[in-house]
Amino acid sequence: MSKAFLSISLKCYEPKTYGNNDLERKKELRDLILYKIEDISEIQKKCRGKQLSFDVCFNFYSDTEVDGRKTKDLDNMLKIFCDVFPEFIDRDKTVKGLGLIEDDRDDLIFEINCEKRLVGFESEEGIDFSIYEYPKL
Repeated sequence: MSKAFLSISLKCYEPKTYGNNDLERKKELRDLILYKIEDISEIQKKCRGKQLSFDVCFNFYSDTEVDGRKTKDLDNMLKIFCDVFPEFIDRDKTVKGLGLIEDDRDDLIFEINCEKRLVGFESEEGIDFSIYEYPKL
């Protein structure tokens, strides 16, 4: 596989699912990712207009007593995750996203490799992901 455009590990973060307050959940994830990126414009230049591939691992604290914390569905977590990458994260196009994908170009995500892992410490809970250019045949 080619060199990643972006690789990030978000720790001490409980991955969220799509549902109530999804805009706030998207904003929280967007802000955590932005905090980890030194130059968002450089990453935008690398990603925009390209066919993309994502490797994503959602890490959940295994010893939790909180109902539903470690039993979330991958598809519901992917919705929140994927929604932060376009220019806007809301339908009205008023709340900025990461701008790695042009609006209305979700068709540029060609591949998502996704996994859910249980981890032994709360400090390991979070999301690890990388973005690559999708290999052209």
